[in-house]
Order: sequence, then structure tokens, then C-alpha cells
Amino acid sequence: MPATPDVHAGKSAYYQPSGKVARGALLIGMGYGLAIVPGAFLYACAIMRAPAWINFIVLLMFGLWIAVVVDLVALKARIRNRVWVVRFAIALALCAWYFQWAVWMAMAMQRQHTGMLVQSAAVLALHPGALLAAATELALHNAWGLGALPMVAVWLMEAFVLVQMAPGLGQGRAVQPFCEASGDWAEQIGVRRKFACIDQPTEVAHLLEQAPQQLPSVLTAWSAPAPDYAEVTLYRCHAGIAYVSIWNVRARRGSTSTTQAVVVALRLPGVDLDALIEKLIVRADPRTARTQDDGAPAAPELASPRALFQAARFADAYLRALVHVQSPQLGLRLEANRLCALCCMRQNRWVEAGPFWEAVFDDEPAVRNALQLAACAVMAGAFEAGHDWFGRARALNAATREQPPLALLTTFVSALDAAGRPAAAMRWLDEIRESYCACRDTDPTVLFANRMPLFNEFLERSAPIVLAALGRQPGLRWYAAMLGRLDEAGNVELGQWLDEQERSVAG
Repeated sequence: MPATPDVHAGKSAYYQPSGKVARGALLIGMGYGLAIVPGAFLYACAIMRAPAWINFIVLLMFGLWIAVVVDLVALKARIRNRVWVVRFAIALALCAWYFQWAVWMAMAMQRQHTGMLVQSAAVLALHPGALLAAATELALHNAWGLGALPMVAVWLMEAFVLVQMAPGLGQGRAVQPFCEASGDWAEQIGVRRKFACIDQPTEVAHLLEQAPQQLPSVLTAWSAPAPDYAEVTLYRCHAGIAYVSIWNVRARRGSTSTTQAVVVALRLPGVDLDALIEKLIVRADPRTARTQDDGAPAAPELASPRALFQAARFADAYLRALVHVQSPQLGLRLEANRLCALCCMRQNRWVEAGPFWEAVFDDEPAVRNALQLAACAVMAGAFEAGHDWFGRARALNAATREQPPLALLTTFVSALDAAGRPAAAMRWLDEIRESYCACRDTDPTVLFANRMPLFNEFLERSAPIVLAALGRQPGLRWYAAMLGRLDEAGNVELGQWLDEQERSVAG
């Protein structure tokens, strides 16, 4: 079923809280807020009797207790307003601090009358003036030998810690995806598999913001020895709206780790969440990933069309494979669509090949498939669509590093040249030329390490396209612009190549 538009998300690619607060939220908060009373009592008793060095740990535990209560209020009262949560948390923290102060003061004043402790604490709490007077007296004449200012500083520091800790969990709850249509929190689904750590989180986030359907392609299988990995959480709303959050978990010394958000509550419009979960689980299985990467035949049903294809009987192979392109089996459907696309391309039926490559890309959103779509569109005369697909291929490759960046450029340039559009290829050839100038070192070992073609291969393969697009003399000047921007060997090689080109013209 198509996803219902999320009216609260606006134009953002991410979930945006509506800012709403359920009716009766304050009453719910007051009800759950009573849980601070026993917590404050236990806290006051603990810091009165515990050694001084333990008191700070006890303070942190009390702050965490208040934060849990605030989170519970946000959950039960369906709070989607972060400001409301913060204000409520501060008020609850101050109330907790005030009440524990009354208990502590009652204990300090009546250590020999513990049976009256609760009553004394209640009296002090209900009479702020009496509590302030008792606190002033204790600050001036305390058993620890501290002056009034140090005692007040300790109390204020205590309040500050509680106020800082109280909103923490509740703030996170308030920005969790909420389904406004059903009036309840979105179902949180943790994908119980680890994925390979995403090395370029900024690029991946940008890619997913532009094309969220690329999610399966950026999540690759995790190798067990690797200390770092990625975690994925999905959110499902009853209205068909879905979101995804991805975190990188990086190991540190010992057993500690740090978590870095890649995307948080990114919208997934029009996504079949169950199919996505199945696809992610398959992607995360290293055995499945290796099978796909090795290109092993996944469907014995296609043995006959494969044999026909290898025998160059492309029309027959196409008809045999066509009956399987709608198969519910992922492997069979994927290979059948790929085979039909290849058969069409071998027969120069570029327009017909496009939909098959799109089906392949939907099932396997890999860089190589996006690049095939770009080349196919260009050969079909759809140059704008071809450039769009090439842009998607490059963005996806920046995230997955599936292929060397220059390999994408050279493939697309070749497609434009084959389509009779050498001039359109010049913008990409300019980029290739600048890559060599930026590298500066034309040594074959260096170029191989940088996954770049050898310099002489670049010159020989690009020359027919450049000279056809610019003309001979302007084309040679295009190459000459590299002189002085390469290493010595590169400048010599380029100079000799230019001389040879000039002599061939003169001859």
C-alpha cells in the first residue's frame, strides 16, 4: 500500500516532531512524578550515611532515576514537544532536589529520632521558610567544619547536576518517530544483524537523503573479525510511513565503544518495510553476499537462455528469459531481468533494455547497475536521463567504493562517444585530466595504487574523443595544458606524445 504523506515532516528528509502534547499530559506527569518521593528519601539517607567519596556516584544514580521518570512520562503522555519535556524535567528535578533537601535536613536535625523522620521532612517541605532557616543554621554551624559558602556551593552543584541529567532520556523520546494518524509511537524494529561500518557517513547521509531507496546498497555484510560495525533501526507507522536510523559503532580500547549517527529517523517514502527487512537480512549474511558478488548462477531455470546467449542467439535467449522476469524468487528474477537487458543491448534495442536494467537496479541497487542504466539511456538518446543515472551511480559509488572513481568516468565517456556525442563527454574528460594533474605522479605503481589507468592509456584512449569534439589543434592544446602540472616523467611522456601528434599531421 502506498505510504501516506507525513504532514509533520514538511520538506525535510527526516522525521520532524509535531510539537503536540497529549491531553492530560500534566496530570500524567504529576502522577508518575510521585515516584521521585521514595527516590529522594533513599538518596538523602544514602548521602547522609555514605562516605563522602561515594556521594557523587549516589548523586548520579538519583539523577538517572529522575531521567527515567521523565522518559516514562514522555512515553505515556505521548509528548512530541522537546521544550515541554525539558521544562517538565527541570521542574521535576528541582522538586526532587527540594524534597531530598527536606529529608536530609530532617535527618541532620533529628538523628536520634528517626521515627519522626518522615513527619519532620514533610513539615519542612511544606514550610519553605522553616526549611530555609534550618539550612542557614546548618550552613553556618555544620559538623564538617565547612563555611557557609562552601556548603551552599555543594547544594547548588547538587541541584545543577540533577537539572542537567533530568531531561536526557525524555528529550530523546520526544523526537522519536510518532504516528499522528494512529496517535501512538511508531513501532521500533531493530535489524538484528551487524553491517559493515560506513567509512564515509557524510556522503552516505547525503545519498540517502536524495535517494532513500538506495538504503540496501550502502549496507554491506559485516566481517566477523572487524571491530567496527553499523547498526540499523527501522520505524513503522500504521499509516504506511517508515523511517530508518543508522549508527556506526566503533571499538575503542578495552571493551568501550563510541556511537556515531549516520542518519537518524530518515524518511523512507513508499517503501515496503517487510520486503526491505528481508533484503537487509540477506545483505547482512556474508554467505549470501559472497554468492551475489561472485556472480554464481542463482537460477537453474535460466540454464537454457544462458546457453543461447553464449551462442549469440540473443533473440531466442531473450524470449526464454522473459517468462521469469516477474518471478517471486529474487535470484531468478534478478538474473532473468539482467539477461533480458543484455540481450536487448546486444541487438541495439537500447530503449527496451532500460526497463530491464531498472528492474535489476530495484532488486540490486549496485553501482554497476546504475552505470548500465546511464550508458543504456545515453545509447537510447535519452541524454538527460543518462546524466541523471550517472550522477546517481557516482553518489552511490562515493558511499560504497564499489568501483574506482575514474572507472565510472571512462565508462560513461565511452558510452557518450559510442552514442555520437563526443562534445558531451568533454566535461567528464576535463575531470579525468584534472585527476592526473592533481595526482602529479605518473609512475605506473602510483597510478595503480590510486586505481587510475596508466597515463599512456589515458592519452591513447581519450585522443579520438577529444580531437573529434574540439578539432585537432584545439584538442592538442587541451592536452598541452597539462604540461608543467605533472611530474618530470609525465611531462616528458606528454611532450613526446604531442610531438608525435604534430608530426603525424605534418606527414
